[in-house]
Amino acid sequence: MSKALVTGVLIDVKCGNKMMDADDPEFKAAQHSLACVKRPSCAESGFAVITKKKMLRFDEPGNKLAKQYLADASSTKVKVEGTENAGVIAVTNIRAADEKK
Repeated sequence: MSKALVTGVLIDVKCGNKMMDADDPEFKAAQHSLACVKRPSCAESGFAVITKKKMLRFDEPGNKLAKQYLADASSTKVKVEGTENAGVIAVTNIRAADEKK
């Protein structure tokens, strides 16, 4: 386990899995609509952050934080803080990537 501060694109796991086949998954995920990420059928799959060519799935508390963030979000470009372990991040904070601490 290691502390992580990751900048990337917040996405639902269902759609995120499709992005991972691209040459640049983070760029492709950035084209994904905010409306789709918020759609209940997609949100049910859980959330993740795609950074460069890596997708980190959120733990259950992280999924709740993602839903709170998305409630009034205008962008899916985020900074995610937490502890990473085997492709899963135990999320402690999500904020817009351009937002200062």
